[in-house]
Amino acid sequence: MIIALASPRIASSLDEGLDKIKQFLSEASGRGAEIVCFPEAYLPGLRGQGFEVFPFALTQQELALRAVAEWARECAVATILGMERITEEGRQIVAFVIDASGQVQGYQTKNQLDPTEDRFYVPGNTQAALRGRRGQVWRGDLP
Repeated sequence: MIIALASPRIASSLDEGLDKIKQFLSEASGRGAEIVCFPEAYLPGLRGQGFEVFPFALTQQELALRAVAEWARECAVATILGMERITEEGRQIVAFVIDASGQVQGYQTKNQLDPTEDRFYVPGNTQAALRGRRGQVWRGDLP
């Protein structure tokens, strides 16, 4: 199994970030990858790292997730998408898990924050339990 670790430059807008995701999924699929993993909070960018983060609200979150799920299906590649998740409690850092047919299988929240992240994010409380093609179950924290 080939797992591609995407390392795109920081996006300055949602459109730019989505364009990069689409490009990376297509390229990874063309090289035989079955899974593509994107960096932590790639959309909209990890706050508090010394660069400007573009506006990101619930509507952008939903739009991005739908678009990436469609591209995962088109490219037939599973995707781990590092993104913010907007909740009533505040912003969470999550990894959305999208299978190769474009179905969102769930998400893993970052449950233990670095002290420097406390002013931007709230911790989650989920753990992933995902079933692989051969029936194995993975439990635990995803990035």
